[in-house]
Parts: sequence; C-alpha cells; structure tokens
Amino acid sequence: MVKMIKIYLAHSIHEMKMGSDISAELTECGYCVINPFDMEFNRADVEKIEKLQNPTWSWETDYITSPKKIVENDLKSVSEADVIVAIFPDDLTIGITCEMFKAWELGKIVISIVPKRLIHHPWINYCSNIVFERDEDPCDAVFGVHDYLSGELD
Repeated sequence: MVKMIKIYLAHSIHEMKMGSDISAELTECGYCVINPFDMEFNRADVEKIEKLQNPTWSWETDYITSPKKIVENDLKSVSEADVIVAIFPDDLTIGITCEMFKAWELGKIVISIVPKRLIHHPWINYCSNIVFERDEDPCDAVFGVHDYLSGELD
C-alpha cells in the first residue's frame, strides 16, 4: 500500500484564500494537506480573522486562541508532515519562517513559494529543497511542487 504524502501548508493570515486554493489543488493531486487555518484545528481566531477586512494580530484576534496552542499545534503538524510548502507573502511574516526552519531542522522536504523580491533570499534558499517564484496564479506553483515531489519521493 502506498503511503499518502502529508503536506503542511505554511502561510499567513493574509494568504488564507490563496492557502485554501493551493490546499484544494494539492488535495486534488492526491496529497493529504494539513492547513493550520482549517477549522478542524479548532482555532476560534480563524473565524474572526476571516470576517475582518484587513486582518492583523491585534486584541481583536490575539487571545481568542492562545498563542501557546497555536504554536504547539503548528509545530506538531510540521513534525507529523513529510513535506512543508511555505507560501511567503509580500508582507512581513514570522510564523512561516519559524515553521520552515523547524521543518529544515527535522530534515523534512521544504518547498517555498515566494514573491519575486524573495527569490534569492539566503535563509529561504538555504532551508528549502526548492524555491518557486509566485506568479499571477500561485496555484501554478502546485504543478512544480507535484513534479518535484514525484521525482524526489519515487
């Protein structure tokens, strides 16, 4: 029996729609996708974040779900995944970088999808097995992810 590959999808609150789209594409390719913003993770903050026009970490969202629970659940999911796909936003982010580094420390396959300005970032390139530039349709990178994994995991 072939083991289903688990992919942890690291992305920020600003990429929730993009993360959901990429998650659907990867699922359609036959992967088991762990999306930390899916409601199955019981994150009450996600429902509130989705209702905000321009979400930020503020008193509006911060302490609905405890930071300890969020970080520990994310790190547990990273450790249980075979592959981490990190979708870097145009804005600053902290969590994605931490998740990417933890995955790298654990020897996981790390695939990064980045905006053009980050394509040569030393930390992203050092900790990633492969880096894809995010273009107009970030879901296009899914085909690159699938092709890479098909060759890497055969």
